[in-house]
Amino acid sequence: PKSDFEYWLQALGFDLGNPFENVEADQERAFLPECFVEVDGYETIKGNKTVIAFAERGGGKSTLRIELANQLAPISFSSTILAVECTDFGLLVARKRSSGILTIEDLVYFLLHRGVQILLCMFSSDPTLQEFIPETVSLRQQRDVRASRLPIPSRIRLAQLIRNYYPSLVNPESLYSRIRSLENNFAPSLREFNDAVTSQRLRELLTNTCENFGGTLELLADLIDYSEFVKDKNITPREQLLSFLEVVHDAELDRVHFLLDRLDEQQETADDPKAQVDIIEPLLADLTILEMQGVTFKFFLPRETRDIALSRSTVRRDRLTDYAITVEWGRDLLKQLLDKRLLIYSNRQVHSLSPLCKNISINVRGETLELDTW
Repeated sequence: PKSDFEYWLQALGFDLGNPFENVEADQERAFLPECFVEVDGYETIKGNKTVIAFAERGGGKSTLRIELANQLAPISFSSTILAVECTDFGLLVARKRSSGILTIEDLVYFLLHRGVQILLCMFSSDPTLQEFIPETVSLRQQRDVRASRLPIPSRIRLAQLIRNYYPSLVNPESLYSRIRSLENNFAPSLREFNDAVTSQRLRELLTNTCENFGGTLELLADLIDYSEFVKDKNITPREQLLSFLEVVHDAELDRVHFLLDRLDEQQETADDPKAQVDIIEPLLADLTILEMQGVTFKFFLPRETRDIALSRSTVRRDRLTDYAITVEWGRDLLKQLLDKRLLIYSNRQVHSLSPLCKNISINVRGETLELDTW
């Protein structure tokens, strides 16, 4: 049953609920494009240059990240830029805990672990990501066409990248789920399927059991059957990224945007700006990676990390300053944000707080706002 508060909200016109209930942007991906407000510097933030966006907690960092990702592949499949959202730093936290220090090798492994997962979404749906990449018939067809165009050398390279950075993407359980999502009638025994995968005869099995073998199904088979390789331990982090970029380009994408966000929301780094800088310092300090052609990094960091990063001897102060943008929210931007949320959550019935908030004021970062004057 609805609470009195919910009935009150509905009576005011808010059919979609409380416009201020959620405090995490990731919980509102569907609404964000309509609620989004362009802050000063947004055009620079979304461009093809590396940027560090500093903002206070609750200052819209994740909203910026999600807005950028929504405009890029794989969410916007027609985009020629691949967005790799990096919001879980557990791999790096665990590595730092065990070794005491992080290197650029660790950071590149982290980036490519996430990168190959997102790149594979250009060819095949991922059950773990369908919350923000809904599967449609049209999208499945586009994936199928893109998969059919990927040349054999890039199939081999993609197989190697997956084996190096995210092998569980092609374990039998994961593959079986992906194939079933494409072919409802695909139903070999698990033992038969496991045997085909481990003996690298997946193409043979799929050819004999799938009516529409080709496209995505053929690519998935090739990722298994082409997986023989010898790992080159001497390959540099830059060369690892270049190998990833080659597949990206062959997938008909021009570049990659790595979006790094929510460092201040990790349990191990929350409320510890120094620990947050420790995690990304190897990347901030390596200009050969930061300034690679075809790769852009977008860091969304708390303001408290700025001075700490500038104080590190490994980080070029001039470059960090060149990349930096501080997100500021003035009265006019806050009014735009509030009005947009009211419109969306009320199905465009409520256009302003003024009729609802006579003689009510709120305090936003030290500034008192009289709502009935809005």
